[in-house]
Amino acid sequence: MIPLMKISHTRAVGPAALLACAALAVTGCEASFSTGSTKIDPDKAARLARQLVNAGEVKSRTIDCPSDVDAESGKTFVCEITWADGTTGRVTFHMTSDDGDISAEGRDVEIDK
Repeated sequence: MIPLMKISHTRAVGPAALLACAALAVTGCEASFSTGSTKIDPDKAARLARQLVNAGEVKSRTIDCPSDVDAESGKTFVCEITWADGTTGRVTFHMTSDDGDISAEGRDVEIDK
């Protein structure tokens, strides 16, 4: 099964961003890791987001993840992304344990513009 990309926008989506979404949808890309603590490490989350969203031809320029997020199984948090072509969006991470384990896959990436 190919995961669907959720695309929300009021302006046209750049072709580079569409290629990135297509690559994520086709590969079914998924990423996960453990921070090993009760707080989510924003730098580790950004690295994981970068691995996930750089699967396409257009690479991310900036990824900003929130700091001071308490790890709680079943909760989510969002990292904001800007790609090299100026397209913006976000990736939603799912906390899979109270120990800081998180995961995301292609369908958790949303593109704005």
